[in-house]
Amino acid sequence: MGYSTMMFGVDLDQIQRAVAEHDIRVVAAAKEANPEAYDHKLDDSDPTAGEALHTIITGGPFDPNADHQYGYALKLMCETLGEWLPDDDMIGDLEPLELQSPLEKYRCPIDIPANQGFPFIAFLTADEVQHEAKRLESIDLSFPNDEDIEEAREAFANCVNEAATKNLAIVTFYY
Repeated sequence: MGYSTMMFGVDLDQIQRAVAEHDIRVVAAAKEANPEAYDHKLDDSDPTAGEALHTIITGGPFDPNADHQYGYALKLMCETLGEWLPDDDMIGDLEPLELQSPLEKYRCPIDIPANQGFPFIAFLTADEVQHEAKRLESIDLSFPNDEDIEEAREAFANCVNEAATKNLAIVTFYY
């Protein structure tokens, strides 16, 4: 199985407000929108992504042995409240793209237990997305030694540009 980065355009204020205001309607919306992802868990002892999302929204308590599930719950929340930024399955790990994007550093938009493994989470605010889009416009995205990296660089820039056009923040999940 190959690793990939999924990028979501989101209204970051809406995500953070849902958590701060304990908006339980988000949990029901997530279950309705994507029942398969809602019921996802990696291990039988894990809470489902939906249960982990419920825990995030209600403020805990968090299962110390399931920190990864809170990352997948945030992904479920982004899928529900935001939009997937399609990359034609071109984007894996961002580091080999050599773009020095701030999305290469772990940064979570809400307070969940620190995840030591997957999914690796990063985000940019809408203002940071605008800056990143301008920065990428000034970079030559060609990568003559590797066509796959060049295509991934272009897909990444397209995702950032789409979010910038819509004035959205970006949340990424690498796993």
